[in-house]
Amino acid sequence: MQNPASITNLYWIYANNRNDKTEIDPDCCGKWILHFNKTDIYDAWKIIYEETIKGNLSFNAKCSTSMEGPNSKPNEFVILVYSPNFHDINITYEIVEKVRKLIYYPKAIYFKTDIETIKNSKNEEFLYCHEFIDENNILLKFVKYYNVNPFNLF
Repeated sequence: MQNPASITNLYWIYANNRNDKTEIDPDCCGKWILHFNKTDIYDAWKIIYEETIKGNLSFNAKCSTSMEGPNSKPNEFVILVYSPNFHDINITYEIVEKVRKLIYYPKAIYFKTDIETIKNSKNEEFLYCHEFIDENNILLKFVKYYNVNPFNLF
């Protein structure tokens, strides 16, 4: 597998679970966003890539590369791990919990809907934060933005 930091001819590289037949509604899709530096991107992407294609994580993930573009920053990389339907809070939350178990990521992980990406929104209201503090804070912080009762999740 090639290191995303060494790729300069593509903006993104992808991992797809080709066995996943989930129908994706673009109005309900979103992604967990993880930021990495040049030193850490290869190890993190390798794990996310392998688990995605095996069907253990998500239907799709992508990783930025070193190709220069309007939104790129030198030595900064992003991995996006997709959720097929952000209205299904159990699946969306399960994906980020799997990410936390697979890789060391001591920062908050943010979620953004594809609708907001299409609008190119910087509106914080649509960035759902999964903070790694303790179990109650994780759940309550994430659920707060979805306006659902956390007791109905289990």
